[in-house]
Amino acid sequence: MHDNLTGLANRKYLHETLEAKQKEGKPFSLLLIDLDRFKQINDALGHYYGDFVLVEVGKRFKATLPPGATIYRLGGDEFSIVIPLMPPTQLQHFVLAMHQSLEQHFEIDNYELSVGASIGISHFPQNSRDKNHLILMADLAMYAAKNKGELYKTYEPSLESDAAQRVEISARLKHALDEEEFELWYQPIIDLQTNEIHGAEALIRWPQPDGSFISPEKFIAIAEQSSLINRITDWFFTQVTKDI
Repeated sequence: MHDNLTGLANRKYLHETLEAKQKEGKPFSLLLIDLDRFKQINDALGHYYGDFVLVEVGKRFKATLPPGATIYRLGGDEFSIVIPLMPPTQLQHFVLAMHQSLEQHFEIDNYELSVGASIGISHFPQNSRDKNHLILMADLAMYAAKNKGELYKTYEPSLESDAAQRVEISARLKHALDEEEFELWYQPIIDLQTNEIHGAEALIRWPQPDGSFISPEKFIAIAEQSSLINRITDWFFTQVTKDI
């Protein structure tokens, strides 16, 4: 029922808590937290340093909890918190306190390590009475917060259609690469004093049959979650070389 590394309640404990709270019927909020920049620590320094950060993050988050709240480590760099339903302003203050708890570096072996957090929130029973759906809703909100660089995001129905769109774009990316559907547009860099062109910025574009374009803000973020971002990067530099 508890995580071996941090000593916090684990994923199984979370599910049992949600089931108990469903039966109890009292309103509560579910927060899902994913750490930002944690992967770079693991990749660059190894799991020893990553584990240290996870333990310390757990301690800092736990110190911010309001009465009646419980924190869980779900695995990897994912945490969850269940708190009694509170007014939006109070909830915002709590989330800000969580972010502020991460502002100070984590110091180990002469390294100063830092991470951020993306937080998604769903509410019982306002959003759903089903625990699995509540988790999904909080996860969608967390992804939206991470994608938009926001401190936190509360679930709203529009996130469902956004998720469906991301799945569709992800499924089409490989085909777009195979069929060379991407284009490069070049924006000149001009010296305003002489009006001379000193270079150009290469911008990737993905045109659609109806004349519209899928924004790079959407498809690059999706590609970065898989090895497709490497293929896009290779294509990009190859095409620039050809155009030059």
